[in-house]
Amino acid sequence: TSLPGVNATIAHTISVLPPTLRSLSFRDAGGSWIKRSVLEVLADRCPGLEALDLGFSKVSDPWAACLDTLVARLPNLLALDISYAGYGANAGIETAADFDALLVRIRRLRE
Repeated sequence: TSLPGVNATIAHTISVLPPTLRSLSFRDAGGSWIKRSVLEVLADRCPGLEALDLGFSKVSDPWAACLDTLVARLPNLLALDISYAGYGANAGIETAADFDALLVRIRRLRE
């Protein structure tokens, strides 16, 4: 399966997920790069996701933009793990203060 801007392995995995899926862990993808386009495709495929574990994923777009995508496209999302959160300039998390600001943003997303 080919999805523009999406890693082929991740694209294939997403394409075979059941649309009724309620939770998903990318933890086993260990260090995979996630783009907003991946999250958009995932949300289109599994719109009812309630729990998403991106714990060891790195992002090629800023986390703030990824979070905005998740909130806009997955209204039922109740649990999100970004415990590793791919530190680095691409992720927009370079310091502890950046991470603290991201946590504040996460809390506000559901208000």
